[in-house]
Amino acid sequence: MDLNIKQISIKKIDAYRELSLPIKFSKEVKVSVSLNIGLIEIKKIEDGDILLKTNFTLDILDFGHIGAQLETIASTNNSDQLISEWEKSEEKRSLPSDIKGQFDNAIFFYIMPLVISLAEKLTLPIPIPGITTPSKPVVSSKK
Repeated sequence: MDLNIKQISIKKIDAYRELSLPIKFSKEVKVSVSLNIGLIEIKKIEDGDILLKTNFTLDILDFGHIGAQLETIASTNNSDQLISEWEKSEEKRSLPSDIKGQFDNAIFFYIMPLVISLAEKLTLPIPIPGITTPSKPVVSSKK
């Protein structure tokens, strides 16, 4: 099954910092990050397209939270099958594995620049991994 993302839009966003004082990081701090995309609803709309409603949550434990409600318009070669499979997976409410990764990546690509900007404005730790220095020097094979 193919999924073609046509449009992603934010319907609601909320963000807060749990600590009341500005956070200053003078040394490396270990943080726990919980990132989740929850599918709320899938329904057919005009022209055979589907509307996928999702919740995006980023919790930086003990620091703060950023959440968003998103709507995605997409087309698929078999919308009836997709909706049927989603309704059957009542407990999980998940997309089929062959398109889940594609959908999640589209959501991350769309929302992460905003999330990073909000985290910076709220003086939260930026929710991306740091760049590490290799333990061994990198040697070029060119001579």
